[in-house]
Amino acid sequence: MPICSHCETRWTWKQTIKKTFTLSNKLECPSCGKIQYISKKSRKRISLLNLVILLPLLLNAVTSIEPLFNIALIFIFFMLSMVFMPFLTELSSEEEPLW
Repeated sequence: MPICSHCETRWTWKQTIKKTFTLSNKLECPSCGKIQYISKKSRKRISLLNLVILLPLLLNAVTSIEPLFNIALIFIFFMLSMVFMPFLTELSSEEEPLW
């Protein structure tokens, strides 16, 4: 789970999910109220995790599986990525460029 770089408070899973689904790049610490950013390393890991969601589409291109099974796989991978995403999130006190 992410830890605030200012007050060293560990965020809960629910707080992390809620904060990362905002459109803003800035995340406010629920404990101290300071602005936090998702680190560059963490953004890369999360983007790779999101690519796993699309894996059933590639599998469908190679094999001929049922569309309903393909949709179920996409849903399962999406749910798994939502479960693991907060564990891959690290916070930084300053915004880092992705490249």
